[in-house]
Amino acid sequence: MTITNKVSLKSANAGNTPISDVPDTPTIGTVTATNSTTVSIPFTAAVTGGTPTSYTTTSSPSISLSTSGTSSPLTVTGTFAANTAYTFTIAGTNSTATGAQSSASNSVTPDRKSTRLN
Repeated sequence: MTITNKVSLKSANAGNTPISDVPDTPTIGTVTATNSTTVSIPFTAAVTGGTPTSYTTTSSPSISLSTSGTSSPLTVTGTFAANTAYTFTIAGTNSTATGAQSSASNSVTPDRKSTRLN
């Protein structure tokens, strides 16, 4: 279950879920490409809401470049398209729900010859 609006949350099987149990949105830091196949996504956990047990980051334009982990930074490793700028979002998850995605990060363009940031 993904939460996009924390005004109300109902589960068909479990009834009402307290909103305070849903992880709040983490704050994404400055994303960097460490080489042509690896991007580092730092973040700061929210101080309110439910405590996340994991975080998931998703890239744009390719949702197949994502990763999960329990602490900052998250590292995405994969085949990035040449000369393509990527941004990333991150969300926290616990046993209650997945919180809202963060705002998009800065864009980063992993380069086969060198690493450069946009």
